[in-house]
Amino acid sequence: MLENQNWDDTIRYIPRVFENGKEIPCQTIKENSTLNLDWRKRVVFNAKLKPMTMSRFEIKVFPEERKPLPAAEKCDFSEIFNGEAPFFEILDDTADPWGMSEKELIEMGRDPKKLRKMTEAEINKFLAIKGNLPPERIIESGKILTEYEGLYTDGTTNAILKIKKYLDRPYTDFKAVVEFSEKNKLLRVKIPVPRSFINDSAIGDGPFIVERKTKGETVFQKWVGKTNLNSQIFAVINDGVYAGKIEKEYIGITLLRGAGYCFHPIGDLPLYPEYRYLPRIDCGRYTFNFRIFTVDVTEVCKMAEIFNQPPYAVNVFPTGNRVDDLNNVYLEGKVVLTNFHFNENGEYIARIYNPSETDQPFAFYSGTLSAKGVALKGEVLSIVIKDGKASVVHDKTPV
Repeated sequence: MLENQNWDDTIRYIPRVFENGKEIPCQTIKENSTLNLDWRKRVVFNAKLKPMTMSRFEIKVFPEERKPLPAAEKCDFSEIFNGEAPFFEILDDTADPWGMSEKELIEMGRDPKKLRKMTEAEINKFLAIKGNLPPERIIESGKILTEYEGLYTDGTTNAILKIKKYLDRPYTDFKAVVEFSEKNKLLRVKIPVPRSFINDSAIGDGPFIVERKTKGETVFQKWVGKTNLNSQIFAVINDGVYAGKIEKEYIGITLLRGAGYCFHPIGDLPLYPEYRYLPRIDCGRYTFNFRIFTVDVTEVCKMAEIFNQPPYAVNVFPTGNRVDDLNNVYLEGKVVLTNFHFNENGEYIARIYNPSETDQPFAFYSGTLSAKGVALKGEVLSIVIKDGKASVVHDKTPV
């Protein structure tokens, strides 16, 4: 936030970022607040943070001549994806939230209809504006990323798709925002699969396991994807979605269902009374975050951990019991560090997960301590640090 509000209509203050006195590329994007005033700033930049310590960046603002904001730049999402772009699909569903009968399961997800782009009149009504805004357009563009926004509807449910393409990142982020008010309907976002991944394979994340998935509606945790002949995975990472339908050419992520709250089939009796209002689960406004990433299984698992546990800012007031020997953690090898904690026995415990189908050598470092070993395929092992020593404990031995 600027020191003072800028009411001068001839200049605007532009942030620039410095690290150790050297300027690094940055981009100013729309702040979360919405005040039509040069005051609050939001800046994005790329940098490497030092482990287990504070990194300092200086953001200075410089006056520049104020210029009119550029008009919305129309685009076609299919062009930025070199083919078909992600899209929303709404389907007929059952009112039974559990799908407790064969009939209910069959009825889940029938007669798919693609949400269409909003018309000019629908956009004006939805955004409460008067203008000629294209349904798909660029909303941010600069040295770090380009962000696109699309507006879609079926006349009842409205959905927004925001896509971020980075200049120097190997993945694509997208956000789905949905205002859902359907009854007995199901909503998915569908991600087209690249040509080399179009096959019957399906793979996904479970608790410390990489599971082969069947086609059709299936469950998963942090990511789901498809493999190719080079053992690469076209993965869709999420931050809180648990099911989807895997097809040959698409990964469909199930977002919302307009089923009933505690509707329970009992024999041939009616599922619910029809003389009063009854709420449906999932009606409301929701935001879902996804990352499309194509790498091997280890890198997918690492990225999924990062995506689901983003860094946060916190005030820290040390108690004085600081242990200087453990001031950083470093891991080598195609394995994933999933946990590092202090237990009631006075031990530091690190959990190492090997998600691949082959044994993987690794090396673990923490301060002046180190431990090396081989993680068996699919194994979760432990590094136990006690009395100044670090040892490897395989999962067959209780810790």
